[in-house]
Amino acid sequence: MVIMLQLTRRLMMGMGLVCAACTPADEIEIEGRRIVSAASRPVRAGWSTAQRFGARAPETQESPLSWTLPAGWQELEASGMRIANLRPAGHPEAECTLVVLGGDGGGLEANVNRWRQEQMGLEPLAPGAAQELPLMNLLGAGATRVALNGSYTNMGSSPRSDWGLLGAILVAERFTIFVKMTGPAALVADEAGAFDAFCGSLQVQIPGQAGGAVASPTPQPRPVVSNPGGGITGPQLPRERFDFSLPDGWREQAPGGMRVVNLLAGNSSECYIVELPGEAGGLKANINRWCGQVGAQALGDDSVSALSTIQCLGAACPMIELLGEGQDSALLGVLRIRPEGSLFVKMVGSRAELLAERAGFVAFVESLEKVQ
Repeated sequence: MVIMLQLTRRLMMGMGLVCAACTPADEIEIEGRRIVSAASRPVRAGWSTAQRFGARAPETQESPLSWTLPAGWQELEASGMRIANLRPAGHPEAECTLVVLGGDGGGLEANVNRWRQEQMGLEPLAPGAAQELPLMNLLGAGATRVALNGSYTNMGSSPRSDWGLLGAILVAERFTIFVKMTGPAALVADEAGAFDAFCGSLQVQIPGQAGGAVASPTPQPRPVVSNPGGGITGPQLPRERFDFSLPDGWREQAPGGMRVVNLLAGNSSECYIVELPGEAGGLKANINRWCGQVGAQALGDDSVSALSTIQCLGAACPMIELLGEGQDSALLGVLRIRPEGSLFVKMVGSRAELLAERAGFVAFVESLEKVQ
């Protein structure tokens, strides 16, 4: 059905978006088309409005935003300006936050460069370059997607090397929305799909209405970078970094975030390639991070050294297979760790599906070639 929404002053107060100059009659009208169903709305069992929005919304108001929590993520109590406060993959050093500010929040370019310079120790973008960054879905609109690696500093903390930042910024006339995930670079790369899914799941809830969803408040001409749940077979997608043989039944998706190759296999398994600078924490640390993601025991030095190898880009690289009985999820991975830059090939899905697609994964890895 066609939904035409008016974000009234009451709703804007619930989101902390009302500025001092607004009058009681002020309202924002957002028009758009999106098919929604009651079944698609996430159920936030056990969370009150006060728990999710801190002191910004009284218990009598319905929460203005809802979302679907990615698998393996933890939801913490909202605090300060954070409407959502999440822990990706349950990692104690990773976080994903949702913040909404009134007005343009300083503008797109200033905020991108603030993340780059103040938080990641990177050079600012050239004037106008922020407008060329890719887009992603956020509240049905094209939000600017920012993916950074560097030395992360936040709120006076000591710099943390090999850190990643993945963010989405949606600038509208009256408000700006920031979604930002930070953590060890390899973990941020692994959770990029979950981050995209979280942003895509955000919906505005209108008190007294069922299934509200917001379409773009600022229509954008540029395309969204990825199509979660979709897939493209054949050679339609340009291969900018690597060429390879696509296993039977596998589908290509557009690269996005830190994924330079992005594939689907079977019903729901994902296989992707991530490149990171330097050794990205080293071989053992990354293997044991993967072990933790599927509930497997960490490996000692001897076990890491005893891993079988597979040919990947002309080198014998360790391959880990986490396909144990009784696991809800399973993982196949190949790691090429070098001081000049590291490459990770990872496949995740159900145990049964990964066992069925193992030969395809091996063939895919062995077929990889650098695009000249």
